[in-house]
Amino acid sequence: LYRQATAAGVRTPGMWHVRNHEDLVALDGQVAFPCILKPSLGHVAKELVGVGTVRVESDDHLFTHARALLDHDLDLVVTELVPGPE
Repeated sequence: LYRQATAAGVRTPGMWHVRNHEDLVALDGQVAFPCILKPSLGHVAKELVGVGTVRVESDDHLFTHARALLDHDLDLVVTELVPGPE
């Protein structure tokens, strides 16, 4: 859906799939804050690192949570937070 919207000239929220530490480093400077970090397996992430989907406020916050997930071989998605009603 996002590909079709982009092709039509409609802006879509930024989204990055992070599979490893190299992907995480590549995000530096690309993400606007606040954003959302969502592990691919939220229930496993909660069990292993104590957190699932989380609102992220800064680079430090993003890298801290993401590294903990990646250290447990859990990939994640970072998405731009679009303000407004739910």
